[in-house]
Amino acid sequence: MYICKHLCQETGGFYTVALDESHFKELVLEHVPPPPAIAEFAICGLTLVSSPHLASSYHHLFPITTFNEVASTILNNPHRKLPKTCFGCQQTLPVPGKKPSLRVACPKCNQHFCLDCDIYIHENLHNCPGCESQNSKAVTEE
Repeated sequence: MYICKHLCQETGGFYTVALDESHFKELVLEHVPPPPAIAEFAICGLTLVSSPHLASSYHHLFPITTFNEVASTILNNPHRKLPKTCFGCQQTLPVPGKKPSLRVACPKCNQHFCLDCDIYIHENLHNCPGCESQNSKAVTEE
């Protein structure tokens, strides 16, 4: 500590020791510029939004479509070939009639997902992995 204090005195800097998590955040924020604020043009009154702010709110502007529950009539139809695993986590989806569990499908790409992945996709990811994989295939084929 003596060395740190001496270096700071010689260079005109300062050093501190964080006492707890909130004090640590306070110390870090002293050295980090604040995020850009939303500004408004004085002449026209239009709001200027920074790209990081826009990117963080993008999923609120275009929310992902709600997935449809796969009906039991489809699950119990022997002529219909259904995926055996969840497209998101690759876990085995429950076999119809064995154990009651929810299976959902994206209305755009028709991929099947388990309930955990459905929740994760809509609350955190904000993009359907099935739709995104179809989009990436289309881009690579062009």
